[in-house]
Amino acid sequence: KLAVLPDEAEYEVFIKKLISCGAKDLGQNDTENIFYLGEGYQLKVAKLLSKNKGKFALKLREFGDISSEEVEVHFTLGDADAAERMMDVLLAGRKKLPTAQIRHDYLFGDVEIAAKYSDDWGYHIEFEQMVDTEGEIEMALEAIDNVAVKLGIQTMTKEEAGDHIRRELTRKGVL
Repeated sequence: KLAVLPDEAEYEVFIKKLISCGAKDLGQNDTENIFYLGEGYQLKVAKLLSKNKGKFALKLREFGDISSEEVEVHFTLGDADAAERMMDVLLAGRKKLPTAQIRHDYLFGDVEIAAKYSDDWGYHIEFEQMVDTEGEIEMALEAIDNVAVKLGIQTMTKEEAGDHIRRELTRKGVL
């Protein structure tokens, strides 16, 4: 689930609250991403700069979905440019969106929290909990909602997130 913060001051307040509530600091995780957008999926070639590696990540979902299946393949950071070139050929004509994020990851209970900044989205928070089966999705979403409430954050609904994504993609000329 996503939450967009109005400015850096609110972002800093959130980080302080997160730390004071006992979240585990998982470290910096800055990325450069190339998103390829298709009907019902988002594929990205990511440079995980802080981790010195790269990955493909395929999310099977529509814009704004609050849960999705994700498939990842990791490779060396040095292979990221070749991976992007491959996707440019294989997905020629697909919508493509480059973006970079300053990101710091935390763990609060079983909920992963990514505190992010990008020129595209500004300051935002992503709450995530990985599950093995579809039957676990509702419990994971409830756990995320509980953590967000405890931290004083209002997450976006599917509709709000979808609208926000479409506005940003339109602003960037992708839609």
